[in-house]
Formats: sequence, structure tokens, C-alpha cells
Amino acid sequence: MIRQGLFLALILAVSGCATPLVKAVKTGDTASARTLLNSGADPNKGAWGETPLYFAARAGNAEMIRLLFEKGSKPQRPFLVGLAAQSGNIEAVKALLEQGLDINKTLGQGDQSALTVSAISGNSRMGRFLLSNGADPDQALAELDYLTSSNIVGWQKQGQRGKDTLKRWTQKPEKLSRTPGRFPTHKSEPTFDSDVDTPLYKLKEQADNFAVVIGIEDYAELPRAEFAEKDARAVKRHLMALGYPERNIVSLINSKATKSGLQKNLEVWLPNNVSENSSVFFYYSGHGAPDTNSGDAYLLPVDGDPAYLEVTGYPMKRLYAKLNALKAKRVFVAVDSCFSGAGGRSVLAKGTRPLVTKVNLGKRTSDKVISWSASEAAQISGTLNEQGHGLFTYYLLKGLNGDA
Repeated sequence: MIRQGLFLALILAVSGCATPLVKAVKTGDTASARTLLNSGADPNKGAWGETPLYFAARAGNAEMIRLLFEKGSKPQRPFLVGLAAQSGNIEAVKALLEQGLDINKTLGQGDQSALTVSAISGNSRMGRFLLSNGADPDQALAELDYLTSSNIVGWQKQGQRGKDTLKRWTQKPEKLSRTPGRFPTHKSEPTFDSDVDTPLYKLKEQADNFAVVIGIEDYAELPRAEFAEKDARAVKRHLMALGYPERNIVSLINSKATKSGLQKNLEVWLPNNVSENSSVFFYYSGHGAPDTNSGDAYLLPVDGDPAYLEVTGYPMKRLYAKLNALKAKRVFVAVDSCFSGAGGRSVLAKGTRPLVTKVNLGKRTSDKVISWSASEAAQISGTLNEQGHGLFTYYLLKGLNGDA
């Protein structure tokens, strides 16, 4: 009894002693995590290997993973790549592979590697990426066989589903370039490194500069806006290289890019922080939509519905009105979207036809606003599959890297 009581007390003590750094990682608060690490917080402190890095991998937070490695974090769990794969974020897996972690590692006999996890979930993008970087399909097949031979019906179904998926992935070996033990190894899948992902310059930080960066790839009810998430993450890296402090960059990716999120940051956060000395950068990558009655163009938040644009979309003319009203000395606007309703990064309500000649993209009403966009009203925005970016974003970043 005494031993059981002590064990229970130990469990309760450990479960309640999450460090401030672990709490910041769990909530995805990168700014607080950086502050804590800069103040001497231990990046390797955690019970039973559940360190900040463990929680960052489990959440699929690539930015947090890279920050922790930068501050001296050491992997204490063998299955971190599998945890990141489970989150579905390829960038998080890449962040771990960059540090030499084993892509095929499991927690132990009978457990699952990253490829097995992805096959069971049916995440084809993740699966192709893992195969391209040395994931062992034979090991994954053995792990799936273990599940199908189980007496548990749920495991049997998972195993069979995973085997069927893995078979589809490996039927086209010409699209894969497996080189076990190396990373990165490919240049042909949609998530590979691009020659514009890393800034080739570094300017002095300007404390008065602010930015809002939005990337919406995974919509709840709409087709994917391919590569929009990667676009936004690359733009943020370039903005930091341009001297925009990370603490002054609001990054709204996928589920965070709600209409209320756009409104809060464009209409409250920016006006409350921007001064006469500020440069402001607004970037958007995702779907646009035209109102076929009024002709107004709208940005489509992650919770937007093209059938109800007036209440769920964010009008371009409102965007320019809010940016023009800022006290900033200069405002840059870059929009990798289109508003024709004819494909690309644009959508329409079901049953309607695009009236591209009527689309109103909004106006710059002052000389301080400089804007670029992927397309005119009647045009369709494109992607550059071999680089894994929107066409417009790729050449914008390529120009910043010196080719302009």
C-alpha cells in the first residue's frame, strides 16, 4: 500500500510539473518559447523523455522544432519522426530529418514507423515524401502484417487499410528516388526544398516593421490551395531576413486563418502597433472568390464559404481601406491568389458561373501602398510544382534572393 501510494504521488507530481517551456511548446507559443530559452530554460527537461522537443514533434510544429534544436535540444525519444508524421506536417518531419534522426525508427517491437503511420492514415503526400527520403516499405509492410494478424478487429482493419495504401504508393517506383540514410534526396515531389526557401541575405532588424502573413492550404469545405502553407512559411523567413522582427510578424496558417483572425490582426493589432516610421507587409496565399452579383473580390478565410461571401469572406476593398488608414510610411501587399472563379486559387459557389469581367480587385488610394498580385481579374493563378510553391510567390522570393 505504501509503495502504491508513493507511486501515485510520483505520478501526480510529474503530471503537474510541466515547465513554462513545455507549456509554451504545447500551446505553440514560439515567441514565449524563444524568450524562455534565451533566459536559460533547459530545452531537454522533461519526464520520461517527454521534453519540449517531444511535444513539438507531436504537434507537428516545424518552427518550434528548429528553434529547440538551435537552442541545444537533444532527441530523447526514438519515435520523434513518427510523431511528426502522425501530425501530417511534412515540414516538421523535415526539421527532424535535417538533424539526422532515423526515418524508420519505432518505439519498439510491434510499434509503427512513420511510413506505417502515414499508410494507415492515407496521407499520400507524407507517404511519398517519406519513401523519397529512405523510408523502408518492407519494414512498414511487416509492421502492417503484425496489425492484421492481431486478434483485435480494429487493428486488423488498420493493418489492411495501411497495406492497401502502401501497395498503391509503391506501384510507381519511377516517381520515387529512395536513397536510405540521406536527406534531402529528391526534387520532384510537392514538398521538396526549393531554391528560394532560404534567404541569401540578412538585413538589420527594424523594430518598427510589422507584417501579417497568411497561408491557407487546407480548407474545411473547399479544394486545397496547393503549396499555400509552404508559400507563407517561406515568406515569413524572408521577411525576417529583410529585418522584420519575428515578434512583429503575425503568421496565420490554415486553421488559424479564420475571418475573425484576419479582422483582429488587420483592424486592431496593426493599427495599435504601427507608427509613422513603420513598414508594413501583408502577404496572402490561398483562395480568392468573386461575388458574381457585385463584382467585388474577396479573400477566403479557412472558414469562408463562396456562397456567403458578404459574411464569411474578407473584401479586397476593405483590405486596402484598412491598410491605407495605417500610420505607416510604407505598406507592401502581396497576394498569391486569383478572383476569376475559373480555377487555380479561386473558387465559386456551386451552381454559379464566373463573370470575370466584373471583378473588382480593390484600389490603392495612396502612394504609400505598393501591391503585387498573382493575377488580374480575368486570370488564373498557377503553381510551380517542381519548386513546391505558387508561381507568383516563387518569383517574388527569387527576386528577393537577388534575381530581380
